[in-house]
Amino acid sequence: MIMKAGKLKKSFVSYSCASVFHLFLLPILVAACFFSLGGQADALSSTFSAKSYSPELDNGSGPRLSVFLNFKNRAGEEPRMELAALEVLANDTWLPLTSGPLTVDSAAAGGTGQMFLARRIVPAGDYQSLRITISSVARKGGGLLPALEQPVVTMPLGKDVRIGENDSASLFITWDVEASLRGATGFAPVLHATFEPFHMTTDLAFVSCSDINTVYILRTDLNWVTGSFGVPGRPTCLSVDSANGRLYILAEQDAAIHLFEIPSMRPLDRFHISLLRDPGYMSISKDGLYAFILDERANYLVRMDLSTGEIVARVRIGQSPGFVLCLSEHNWLAVSSALTHSVFLLDDRTLDTVLEIPVNSEPQGMVVYENNLYITEKTTGMVAVYDMLERRISNRFQVGFSPIRALLGDENIYIANYDSGSVSIMVPGQFVAQGEIPVGRNPREMAYVRNRRWIYIGVEASGSLTVLDSTVNRQVGSIELAAKPLGLAVYE
Repeated sequence: MIMKAGKLKKSFVSYSCASVFHLFLLPILVAACFFSLGGQADALSSTFSAKSYSPELDNGSGPRLSVFLNFKNRAGEEPRMELAALEVLANDTWLPLTSGPLTVDSAAAGGTGQMFLARRIVPAGDYQSLRITISSVARKGGGLLPALEQPVVTMPLGKDVRIGENDSASLFITWDVEASLRGATGFAPVLHATFEPFHMTTDLAFVSCSDINTVYILRTDLNWVTGSFGVPGRPTCLSVDSANGRLYILAEQDAAIHLFEIPSMRPLDRFHISLLRDPGYMSISKDGLYAFILDERANYLVRMDLSTGEIVARVRIGQSPGFVLCLSEHNWLAVSSALTHSVFLLDDRTLDTVLEIPVNSEPQGMVVYENNLYITEKTTGMVAVYDMLERRISNRFQVGFSPIRALLGDENIYIANYDSGSVSIMVPGQFVAQGEIPVGRNPREMAYVRNRRWIYIGVEASGSLTVLDSTVNRQVGSIELAAKPLGLAVYE
């Protein structure tokens, strides 16, 4: 994935669409400790979803509807509502959105002030209202409040709300917590519902969830989901061309690239990838003119002209190539080949091999800072540093278990350790990890929100994004999706 260059010159950031022994006992103990902490963080981030989400309603194909709750004016009492039912009026029929009762706890919203509530397969058609049945309300430390006079709240959704056959829509409930509290024991819920309150023109991020054929839209100022849309064929890798307002989405199952306009999210084109059977990874050139797409099973790399959708070059490369990074200043591509334990540097126009870099184990994600190429080695828990001027491996350093992605921020390089549930931090030019942050089980893709200095980390096991503040390198929130995040891209 390609984003704007940022403050560090001569740098290109890699984004997407341990069964080994470390050399010393101490790194093993440290990594094991972080693995344990990562599991705890994952359990905390998924607590609310476990109480509300009904996965049996979300299986299968068809239109989808996601429901999120946004908190407004959260009060110190942090009330909790127990809901007996959450329903939507679709085509004049009330449709349950969960299979049982659920808890809405204002104290569990973490640092973002938004919660995922529900998602299910729904019929295409017109949607009129949302209905909530409240069974009880409690204040923090104060026990249950008296029974509500009106426990059923019906909220109109507005005019012309329609979900189409291939849609994946989102509905948002706003709960004004402070306005709902009436004196010491009174409570009258102040709730409002709307479809897609998407009005941002910048400061956006996109997350693809291939299992549900959905791309979620985030507003990065609040770290909230603010919309969604459906993309058929298992959307995986995402890439943003900020200069031209374009979002490219690789649909793995359909072997196609979908092109959308930002911020309108209007579909512009669809390019079929004719020479690949299983496209698994995509990167867009810095000028936005070409897409480079890998087929990990057939060992092919292709170059597509994005003005025409034509495949203009194809080459067989290594064995199990899984990641490609554009090195625009060198007119090269770096392609990691897991089973050959090599990284290939290719001419980005002809796809001819310039040189092959052998590494110790399965190379995965990469990042470049100045003339150093940082290569994650999954099975050794190491990062290899390749000096592109001297054309040799100049350093190696230990990180966590199964490092698979690397990301460059303004000041640090971040390494996602899949089996440690952590992110290692290092300062460019210093060949040692400075620290390790637990982020949740099985982190993979990462993206840098430069305007806000957030690091977004896709956590597969909990179906969420962990949000790090890169100014202090500390977790500040989590964005719940209840679906595995496979692609991340930022539009600023």
